[in-house]
Amino acid sequence: MTPIATAVATPADAVPVASPKPRLRIAIVEDDPALRETLATMLGECADVDIVLSTAVEAEADRWLGEHYADWDVAIVDVFIQAGNGIRLLGAHRHRPAGRRIAIFTGFATPQARASCELLGADAVFDKTCDLEALIRYCSAEGGRTTA
Repeated sequence: MTPIATAVATPADAVPVASPKPRLRIAIVEDDPALRETLATMLGECADVDIVLSTAVEAEADRWLGEHYADWDVAIVDVFIQAGNGIRLLGAHRHRPAGRRIAIFTGFATPQARASCELLGADAVFDKTCDLEALIRYCSAEGGRTTA
């Protein structure tokens, strides 16, 4: 006896359902709590974002970022943070997996500082005094590139 093949008919007007766009997962490492809150609010208004880490402490950020590479897309890191240094954090994660970006957000974004950060593996460097909107645009653009 031959098995009977069954086919499921698909209506001619059926439209494939697109999977939802993945949300951008951002870690914020910044010592100013008001600025951390401002970043989270502005990013939430401009992009599909989940803030997955918000800390002012280098050791906490270093541990979490390293243990959770699959859980973040962009880390926004200040150079001068409470209990640590954003440059050391950048160096510690220089050889991070593909698709993980680190954006330095500092009040000291001189041309020399920008070049040093980029040599240490920063994907972008933004000046706190004038580049907040550029940082938000950068994160929004990264949101279009994420792969979960």
